[in-house]
Amino acid sequence: MLDISTLYKTYTVLTKRSKRLKAHIDQTDEKLKRCDRLQRDFLLDYRKSLVDMLEGLHIAIDIVFKAIKQGNY
Repeated sequence: MLDISTLYKTYTVLTKRSKRLKAHIDQTDEKLKRCDRLQRDFLLDYRKSLVDMLEGLHIAIDIVFKAIKQGNY
């Protein structure tokens, strides 16, 4: 079982990672605006994988937040 301080640390780490990933997606969007056609296909696939990772992080954040809120640790 996890104690509450470990859950808070986990939540903080996941939130920081989420913010960094959002910034990385924004940078990729900027690159998409000024790239050639060949690079565009690669960047679109890369952006999709980043968005998928972000969705996974959001699920993990929700799970940790609910555990903190309910006190199930």
